[in-house]
Amino acid sequence: ATIAQSTDSDSGSYAVEVAGATNNKRLASKAYTLPAGTYTLSAFIKQSGDAVGAFRLGYAIIKDGAIANSDYMYLNDPTYVTEEWEYYSVEFTLEEETTVSLIVMNSKVGNGASILVDDVELDIEDLDDSYEINIETSKINVVQEDNKNKMQIILIFFLTNLFLYVMILL
Repeated sequence: ATIAQSTDSDSGSYAVEVAGATNNKRLASKAYTLPAGTYTLSAFIKQSGDAVGAFRLGYAIIKDGAIANSDYMYLNDPTYVTEEWEYYSVEFTLEEETTVSLIVMNSKVGNGASILVDDVELDIEDLDDSYEINIETSKINVVQEDNKNKMQIILIFFLTNLFLYVMILL
């Protein structure tokens, strides 16, 4: 996939533009080992330019440093984006500690249109106080909300310090 820095952002100074193609393009995070729990993956997404693109949110399970084709978990059907920044979220549950890579896919159903992605977050409710996660290039907030610990991983999409890698769906 071809990615570029865009000054058209939902918040902050930049967003990531994921160029479209006739096949799916994945924007994925580095690997995170997450505890069992229920998570919400969210992002602000919009079309880039005049063409209307489509996306899917999800994650890939990493086992022994690799991802099998059957380990891509998409949590929504291809969804068309609009001209305005829209908030999208999906929920998933991990039954045990699992190593995953978070994914925003520019779907081929968007007929090659590019999309803009900003403010990607992963939230977990009821985080055990003793749990620690080492995310060197992401920002982590642990906040109290309704007397529950909540971990919020905010994925920073700056191309100058890009920790994301891009995989091409074959």
